[in-house]
Amino acid sequence: SAGAASVLVATSVLGSAAVGTRTIFAEESSYRGRSLMSKVDYDSLVSLIAEYKAKSIDSSQFTVKLRNLLREVSVETLSTFLQGLDNAHTLYGPHSRLNSFSNLVGGLPNDNIKDFYHNKYGLNLTSLVTQELRNRILENENRKNEITEKDSELELLRDKEREGRESLQKTEHKLNESQTNLAIKEQELEKAKEVNKDLAKSITKTLSQATKENNKLKEELTKEKTKAAKMTKELMDKLDASEKDKKRAFQVSSELANKLHETETSRDKAFAVSKELADKLAAKTAEAEKLMENVGSLDRLVESAKREMAEKLAEIDQLTADKEKADAELAAANDTIASLQTELEKAASLQTELEKA
Repeated sequence: SAGAASVLVATSVLGSAAVGTRTIFAEESSYRGRSLMSKVDYDSLVSLIAEYKAKSIDSSQFTVKLRNLLREVSVETLSTFLQGLDNAHTLYGPHSRLNSFSNLVGGLPNDNIKDFYHNKYGLNLTSLVTQELRNRILENENRKNEITEKDSELELLRDKEREGRESLQKTEHKLNESQTNLAIKEQELEKAKEVNKDLAKSITKTLSQATKENNKLKEELTKEKTKAAKMTKELMDKLDASEKDKKRAFQVSSELANKLHETETSRDKAFAVSKELADKLAAKTAEAEKLMENVGSLDRLVESAKREMAEKLAEIDQLTADKEKADAELAAANDTIASLQTELEKAASLQTELEKA
């Protein structure tokens, strides 16, 4: 068929140049000005052209598939096509891969309504290769910008990573210090627990002793309260008795004062009577002496004088007796007064002591 014949022609024309695999990259040090199309790209392109030539797909479908295929080919394959545009290259012109495949592809319809510059003549393989190269350059530029941005972001991330690493180191240092401090604190805590344990035992022991002493003090306090209550009652009883004694002493003192006053009055009366009797005795004695002096010269009055003398002597004897009696009563009164004064002083002293108590 016509499609098979086209494939055979394409194979015979292009076959001698198809070597390697799809991913063939010429290293900069080994590149000698010629790029090689990968076998995978070559086979894919020949197969797609054969499908198109066999009328299995129309031109529009072929254009879309060809674009997609060019989007997947290697850089070396695209570079091989570019050699056909380099008029200074040995493989430029009819001997280039671009020219060979372009002759097979032929003209294609413009599938981009925004591309006004290809509306008149349409597209060809060179147009699609050029557009693919432009897309890859733009993508590469975008990737470059993205890489630049990523580099900036990476640098920021590195800075942050460095800061984070430094912060982590500081944190680890602080953590180590904290762990060391924690270990120290745990040791101190254990020591404190031991101290608290010993202290708790000591407190318990002290509290037990204090409780015992407190109970003992309570018992002693109860005894002292009972004793104090008893003593208070005794003192109250004594106070009541003292009050009674005080009243009784005051009454006795009053009675003794009255008796003393009466006795002093009786003494004064007895003293007055004694003085009066003494005066009378002195007068009678003087009269008797006068009569005795006149006895010798008054004979006729002897008898009368004797009688009178006897009467006077009798009166003197009576007065003497009365005086002796009065003196005895006065002495008794003085003794009574002295005794009453002693008792009165005792009563006054007792009253003073009771008032002080």
